[in-house]
Amino acid sequence: MLVLNPRFMLDVGFQLSYVAVAGIILIHPQVYGLWKPKWFVLDKLWSLTAVSIAAQVATFPLGIYYFHQFPNYFLLSNWIVIPAVSVILPMGMLMISFAWLPEVYVFIELIVYTCIRWLGKLISWISELPMSTVSQLEISMIELLVIYAIISSLVAFFFTRRFKMVLIALGLGCILQTSRLSESVRNTNQNLMTMYSAPGLDVMDFVRGRSIVSYMESESTSEKQIQYHISPFRSALNATVVNDSSSLQTVCIQNGLFVLNLKDSLEILSEMKAVDILHIQARTIQRVDQILALTEPEVVVLSPNLEWKVRSYWKSKCNKLGYVCHDLKNDGAYVRET
Repeated sequence: MLVLNPRFMLDVGFQLSYVAVAGIILIHPQVYGLWKPKWFVLDKLWSLTAVSIAAQVATFPLGIYYFHQFPNYFLLSNWIVIPAVSVILPMGMLMISFAWLPEVYVFIELIVYTCIRWLGKLISWISELPMSTVSQLEISMIELLVIYAIISSLVAFFFTRRFKMVLIALGLGCILQTSRLSESVRNTNQNLMTMYSAPGLDVMDFVRGRSIVSYMESESTSEKQIQYHISPFRSALNATVVNDSSSLQTVCIQNGLFVLNLKDSLEILSEMKAVDILHIQARTIQRVDQILALTEPEVVVLSPNLEWKVRSYWKSKCNKLGYVCHDLKNDGAYVRET
C-alpha cells in the first residue's frame, strides 16, 4: 500500500493502526505473561485486557501528539470495542458474500447495523463519564520520538533481559524531563498576540506568561468552535484564559500593542498614527486609501470571514500603497511577539 501511495505514512489513521498492531505483537505477550489465571473466563478477560494495554501503550504518544488528550477509561471501552469488532468484521464480510441474495443480505445488514449503533451509544456513554479524559496535553515531535524510544528500550529489555536497556530508558527519560522543564521556562516568559485563522471566528489572544486575555465576537462564537480551532494552540502555549473572553472592542491595547478593529459601521474621523495592527472585520464605509492614510498601521490583518472580493481589494490596495497585509484565511494565523 505504501508503495502505491507513500503519503499514507502521513495519515493519522494509518499511523495509529500500524503502531497499534506493532504494540499488540510486541507488547501483548509480555503483559499477558505476567499472570496466568486458572479459570477460562478470567483468562480470556485477562487476555483482552493485555491486548488493550499493549495497544494503548503503543498509541498513547500519537494520541497526545495529535489529539492532546488521554482516555482514562480505555480498558472499559476496549472491553466493549474488541469483542464487538470481532463480530462486526466477520458479519460485514459475510454480508458482502451474500450480496447476491437480497433476503439474507438484508438480515445480516440489520445485525451489523444494530451492533454498530449500540457500540456507538456505549462509547458515547463512556466518553461522557466524569473524568473520562485528561485533556490539554501537549508534546513536541522530538518529545514524541523520545517517548517511543523509551517504550522501545523497555520492550527490548523484556525480550533481552539486559539491564542496559533500562539504563537507556532512564537516560531518555531524563532527556524528556529536561525538554519539558525547558519548555516550561519558555512558557513562563512568553509574550505574544495571536489572531486565529478559523472559519466563522474572530478571536484575538494576548498571551503573557501562562495567562491569556482573550477578545472575540461572542455572538458568532460557540464553545465547540473554540475547543476545535483554538484550544489546541492555547494548550501548546500551556496558558489559560484569565478573563471571560471579552467582546472584541474597537480599540484593544494589550502587551504594548494598539489594535484597531474596524467593522462596517465604523468611520475614522481623525488621525490615529499609533496603530500597530489594523484588523478589518467587515466591508468598511470609508475608502481603503483614506483609512490607511489616517491610521498608517504597521500591518493590516484581514478577518477570515471577509468576502473574497473585499479581501482581494484590501490586499491590492495595501500592496499598491506599501503596507504589509496578512490575510488570515490564506496566510494562516497571525502570531506576533510582544
